Amino acid sequence: MSRMFDDLIREGRDTDALRLMARGMYENGKIGHTRMSMMVRVADELDQKTRELSFVRGKQQKQSVRDFLVDMANNEIVQGEKYSHRIEIDDGGFNSYIGFDVDVDTWKHKSSKVTSEVRIYRHTNSVKKLENEWSFSLGNICNQYADEPDIPLKFASYGKTPDEAETEAVQYFTAIRKLIRKQTSDYKIAKAASAQEEREKLLARLSELEATP
Repeated sequence: MSRMFDDLIREGRDTDALRLMARGMYENGKIGHTRMSMMVRVADELDQKTRELSFVRGKQQKQSVRDFLVDMANNEIVQGEKYSHRIEIDDGGFNSYIGFDVDVDTWKHKSSKVTSEVRIYRHTNSVKKLENEWSFSLGNICNQYADEPDIPLKFASYGKTPDEAETEAVQYFTAIRKLIRKQTSDYKIAKAASAQEEREKLLARLSELEATP
């Protein structure tokens, strides 16, 4: 029993070791059936949580660039607002960064602003580093993302393959999402403050009208 327990620990099978220990203690009369069942249940729950966490991490890692851009456009941004973020990178070039932009259009949609393009890209101003540049985008000036959400993903690069570029882009999804959520929060706070200001002005104007003989 002791050797089997040690083998499970070395293999990283901690929950199996816990089950083995619980059964051994029960059989030796050191604990009752209730405590043994509790220890086994804890091991089962740990295994389940580990499987769920592994699934979530795997899903996040497998999120494609297109899925990420669609997620940002549909779930994270304030519709009709522009976003522009830069994450500086040191690749030996000049002004190198990973960028994320959300552009809006007011020309084709006169009454409101809509999302025209969502883009993630790598930029540099150094000629010798241009082969590292890449760009993924959904939508453009002729085909607004708001009008054509199923528009094909556009890719451009001086030297990277789409797979190579996507592998690099994925590394910045979490950082970009945090920046987007911060800006979205700022937009919502500003809108709420503006709405409150307008409400107070309206109430003040109504009071003036009511006071007018």
